[in-house]
Amino acid sequence: MSSRLKYRRRRNDKDDVKPLCDQPQRDTPEYLQKLIAQLYGVQQESLPAFTSSSEVDNELHALVGLFLRQFVLGWYNNLAFDENGEFLNEIVALIAHLTRDLQQRCLRIDWSRLLLDDLFVVLSKHMEALREARKRVGTKFSSQDENEITANYLSLNGHFAIQLDTPERERQYMQVLVKKMMILMLPNEEAESSLSRLFAETIFGDLILRNVVENLTDNFMLWNMIKAVSEASCRRPKTRRPLFEQVSAGSRQIGHIVAYCTSVFSSKPAPQTLVTRYAVFPFMNDLVHFSKRYPLVHVAVTTTAALLEKSEKFNHLCSNVLNNLVHNRILTSGTISSAVRALRHTMFPADENFNTTPRYVPQTTEELDEIKLNAKTAMDKVFSHPYLDTESFLDSFEHKTINKSLLWNILDLLLMNIFPELKDM
Repeated sequence: MSSRLKYRRRRNDKDDVKPLCDQPQRDTPEYLQKLIAQLYGVQQESLPAFTSSSEVDNELHALVGLFLRQFVLGWYNNLAFDENGEFLNEIVALIAHLTRDLQQRCLRIDWSRLLLDDLFVVLSKHMEALREARKRVGTKFSSQDENEITANYLSLNGHFAIQLDTPERERQYMQVLVKKMMILMLPNEEAESSLSRLFAETIFGDLILRNVVENLTDNFMLWNMIKAVSEASCRRPKTRRPLFEQVSAGSRQIGHIVAYCTSVFSSKPAPQTLVTRYAVFPFMNDLVHFSKRYPLVHVAVTTTAALLEKSEKFNHLCSNVLNNLVHNRILTSGTISSAVRALRHTMFPADENFNTTPRYVPQTTEELDEIKLNAKTAMDKVFSHPYLDTESFLDSFEHKTINKSLLWNILDLLLMNIFPELKDM
């Protein structure tokens, strides 16, 4: 472990119980620096970098520090006296190794293809299987089970870890998956240590992956997330601006388009799958029923696309634009740091103790219907109402077991891209 970047922690028993007072406004850089110094006993500059982004590191250092203080140092300090904080040094260095390795793996992924093609293939199969499962209800093709729609769906498009008659299979699959991932992520000396492997598997499996799967597969959670994303996308009010400002804004937009077409991603080879054939386009067509509402326009668009996709330059240009959109709008340091911050707020609401309060669960059908209606209203504000079939889209997340199967299919897709070695293991 001597090759890793270490730091010396100034031991102060009062740090563990000192309340956060006289702090700057929460989540500002000054606030995070004070919080990190309190958690680790050193300034952030002395800590090993978790990623290549200082913005993301600010949030990760705070979250990891709170987590270690709550779940690790609390019991370790009662077992051993560690004046120099060597145990904390080792844990932070190990986590830094894992996060940097994960970042390097993510940089090798074609995120445009993954997010706009592969992901929408999974979503399209989900929607098709759910429609077929509902059609089979009450027929001889339906599964004879109490949860008829769910059983039909699992027989058509279910993840093999989700079984109605063997619920323990999901837990077994998660354990095997996490064990294989830790073998690939941990450095050799930690991979050979049963204690280090168990520690990493517990953090990633029991405290992260299991909670993500259990919490994000509730229908009200997904509807609330859809509502939040829809509201965020139309948050900017449309105001009438002077002509000069409109011309300046238009010039900036043209500059963005030129940059998206000619920037760094133009050096990458065109993808094997034509961009015009990405699964996102037929998925959106089915969602807004564009081909049924405007058949002539749909024929004209598809014919034009079929002619243009024969041009290698056109495919390269489209690939370049999508790559820039994904990396400059979605996979940004701000987006990732916001996600880490939201996780910290959920786990440690006051940046002190872990949140043990049970999350709110709708108790009545009326409450559940209201959450769904709010999500539908938010989506209708983004897209004009008759053009988007929001009802069927939101209905597809109604059943928790079906949501679990969908989420595991998405997680498998993501993890197989991050860890391609899993295919051979």
